Order: sequence, then structure tokens, then C-alpha cells
Amino acid sequence: MNKATGWVLYAIWVLAVLGGIFFGGLSKPTTLESIALVFFSAIVLLVIYGLVVAASTRMAAQLGFQPSLLGALISRERVSFSIFWALVLAVGLGVALGAMYLVFFLLPNSPLPSETSLGMIFIAAVGFEMIQRLFLLTFVGWLFFRKRLTSIRMWIAIIITALILTLLAIPLIWPLDFLSAVDLVILTLTSVVFGWLYWKRGLEMAIIAHIVFLLTKHQAILWIWQH
Repeated sequence: MNKATGWVLYAIWVLAVLGGIFFGGLSKPTTLESIALVFFSAIVLLVIYGLVVAASTRMAAQLGFQPSLLGALISRERVSFSIFWALVLAVGLGVALGAMYLVFFLLPNSPLPSETSLGMIFIAAVGFEMIQRLFLLTFVGWLFFRKRLTSIRMWIAIIITALILTLLAIPLIWPLDFLSAVDLVILTLTSVVFGWLYWKRGLEMAIIAHIVFLLTKHQAILWIWQH
């Protein structure tokens, strides 16, 4: 992971959030109190994500992760995979994972698919991947296996990270029932797939897959449902 990659993605995410606040997609601050709250929240997020990028790129370099697409372009290195087929893979996996919710929404008593703006989808995908993959997955791999990171150990790190994220999601959907259990299974599977993409094809491909996944879940399925 090239250091510049993380900072470029960080800048893109910051610009996306600011654009969402002031040009639509997110709630615009209208009162003095709300403007102050948005300003304070933005400063906190800038600091948190800045620390995430700084720590994660250093750990990724120590683990010997391959240069991602953006990092290779910045440093003029060659990537070890076909960019075209990596994009096809990322989009295909995103569609496949999102399509799983088509079955989920057909289950009895399942909630209707919710519509989410394109801006929110982009912000969520970049933000989640920076926290969950760039930081958490990298940290787990660095914490336990930095002396010798084999393929098997990386898979263990990916699964551990997915289980951590699943456990953190349980309080948000408590009490558990059949539908929430299915949702947790899909969440765990997406975490594993996005983790593999981050490891093998770089953070950008994980972000692209995440964006396509959310588009399929919140836009395509909703369109199918309405028609």
C-alpha cells in the first residue's frame, strides 16, 4: 500500500462528504447550532480518518502488501494483475452480493428495500472500506502475523475481521430473529469478500465492489420491487 494512495482516497472521501453536506445528498445545516455541530463532527472525522490513513499505510507497508492500482499509478509501478479483469471481478462480486438481498426482501415479514442517494452510497463505501479494510483488517494482520504473513494467516485475519464486524452489528439489530440472522450472514460474507479483494486487488477494488453492492441493494432491487 503506497502512502500516497491512502491520502488520495482520504482527500476524495473528505471532498465527497463536504459535497454531500453543501450540495445535496446529506442534510444541510440551517441553524447556527447545526452548523457548529457539523463543523465539530467534520473536524473529528478528519482527525480520525487521518490517523487511520497514517497508521494503516505504515502497517500495510510492513506486511508487504502489493501496490494497489492508485498507488501504482502514483509511484509509476506496475501492478501484478489485469486492471480490466480486476474491475470485472469487483463489479461482478458487488452485483452478486447485492443480489442476495433480492432473496432477503422476498422473505416473509422482511422490510422493504430503502432508497439511498448516490452521494451517500459513495461516502459510505469509501468510509467503510477505509475503516474496515484499510485499518481493521490491516491491523489484525499486522498485530498477529506481521513477522510472517502467509496466505493461510491472511485468510484467518480476514475471517477474524469479518466476525468482529458482525459482532459489532448485533446490537444495532437486536433482538435477533430469522431475518436479522440472515442479514448478519450476508454481512459476514460481504466482509470476507471485500477483505479478499483488498488483499489481492487493492483498496480501490474493494471500494468499487462495495459501491456496486450498495447500488444493487438500494437502487436496483428497489427498482425491481417497484416495477
